[in-house]
Amino acid sequence: MQFHHAQTAAGLVEQLVALWSGPREDPFAFDLAVVPGPGFQRWLSQRLATAGDPAGVCAGVEFASLEALEWRLDGRDDPWRPERLAWLVQQVATTCDDPELEVLRRHLGASRETYTAGRRIAGQFAGYARHHDKLWGFDASKQMASVARIAMIMNDDGRAHVFHHDSLLPREAGPEQAKPKKFKLILTNPPFGKRIAAKSSILEHFELAKDDKGRLKKSGSVLTEVLFLERNLSWLDKDGRMFIVLPDSVLGNKQLLAARSYIETVGQLVAVISLSPDTFGPSGAKSKTSVVVLRKIDPARESDEDFATKPVFVAHVPNVGYDFTGRKTGKDDLPNVVAEYRKFVATGKSDTPLTKAIPRSQLGDTWLAQPVLGYGMPSVGTSSGLRLGDLCEAGGITTGKTASRAQYQKAGLHLVKVGNLTGHGIEWCSVERQFVDDAFWTKHIGARLEKGDILLTAAAHGPKWIGLKVDIFEGAPPHLDQRVMCCGELMRIRLKPDCGIDPYYLLLFLRSPAGYQAIQSCIRGQSGHLYPAEVSEIMVPDPADMPQDVLNNAIKSIKRSHAQRRLAVIRDNIASKACDAMFPSDAVKPVIAL
Repeated sequence: MQFHHAQTAAGLVEQLVALWSGPREDPFAFDLAVVPGPGFQRWLSQRLATAGDPAGVCAGVEFASLEALEWRLDGRDDPWRPERLAWLVQQVATTCDDPELEVLRRHLGASRETYTAGRRIAGQFAGYARHHDKLWGFDASKQMASVARIAMIMNDDGRAHVFHHDSLLPREAGPEQAKPKKFKLILTNPPFGKRIAAKSSILEHFELAKDDKGRLKKSGSVLTEVLFLERNLSWLDKDGRMFIVLPDSVLGNKQLLAARSYIETVGQLVAVISLSPDTFGPSGAKSKTSVVVLRKIDPARESDEDFATKPVFVAHVPNVGYDFTGRKTGKDDLPNVVAEYRKFVATGKSDTPLTKAIPRSQLGDTWLAQPVLGYGMPSVGTSSGLRLGDLCEAGGITTGKTASRAQYQKAGLHLVKVGNLTGHGIEWCSVERQFVDDAFWTKHIGARLEKGDILLTAAAHGPKWIGLKVDIFEGAPPHLDQRVMCCGELMRIRLKPDCGIDPYYLLLFLRSPAGYQAIQSCIRGQSGHLYPAEVSEIMVPDPADMPQDVLNNAIKSIKRSHAQRRLAVIRDNIASKACDAMFPSDAVKPVIAL
């Protein structure tokens, strides 16, 4: 007996093709190929057919499943094969007077092709026998578990193993039928943005809730999506796969580096597929998400060091067939990405505009697909570049304060709002209700602005808007009070005076596609918000590494553009006052957002 092995299925197929490509001693003999399924059978037969002659035919090969091979080896036939079961179905349906079989009797009796009808029903029974005990499901919502069971009934049953059970609780605490079991495949989309307090008894069962000495942490909390990562990996059998939807903040934030590192001691990172922000928009979710694929490893035989050079499939899905509101767009990149993932599984290779197969080490200490794929810029949490939090003053990264409707004044101190940002300079008169009084200024010190502060959208009705508009505060126009504040939907970034970074350089970076992606990776929670802790971890490329002539010209250009914009605001205000003097009126025009 000879064993052939290869790192990929494609390599094994090539060995088989080489072995069977020559002439046979007995032209009437058949070679037997045991295949896992019809898809693999078709691939192998096509490869055998074209091995010697592109117009060849795959002949002299018999394909069988592993079950069929077992039946041959032990000399017994399977009594539940559809071919044998068809006769039994007909006999039972026509001879048994059980009322529960009345529908089956009528169906077979009405068919002229009795055997064909019985054969089809027997095939359904056989399929049910194969898959009935294979599909399991858990949901903490009783309603969702009920909906899932109904869906299973509508799709050939299998409802027996769909349970109402919180997956974060031990399986022993669930229904008797849901006792511990290992799985080959887990598909999950856990809830985002929720935290479990350290005092909760749930955390007793999680390694990620312990400190470096293996003791449960006494303070703080742990994100549920991180706990689901550990729990689902523990349910996987060795070499099993998990497909999990996660917010990009989990994939990139440096604060979760320890959690990612632990996960990679028990699981291999196989793929990261960055999804469009529109993917879950119709259901109300606002987080930027990715699908992460992990393989359960055997720590006794494998380690995370073995996977540093192993390929990881990274992909970006800009279009999913609909927009954030659910309207169809006619553009869908998912089929192509799925096809490339299947190719990667078979060959370990992929190289298209939307997909790449790269060494695990190229991702650094993150799981983010998009920076490597789209821009090649330092990503959140990597060791390259300058950490934004280190460049800023204490409390320099924060959000402003939103005034209540009653706190707005007809005139006073300007409160910069989302509508004032344009991405190419602050538009000062583009929103309703934009002035507050001295009391608001005195009470909310953290919302005050200073020259050089960077402002960006930190909360929006859709995740794609977060970080889309970034502006710099250069002072208010002369006709406004120079004391200016920002609202709670905006994030303010204030650099240290001696950090060595020009605020306009930071502005250029955050306005770039790479900066936008870094901001998007910080979005947290189902509602889609930016928080200072995550934004602090953004890595800013070192300006010393940039072409200095290009950098200096870019900064000069943006300063000149902003100066022209400020001059235009002053001139517009002079003209507006002249109009008010020449054409006095008590009428108030509505504000038009530009």
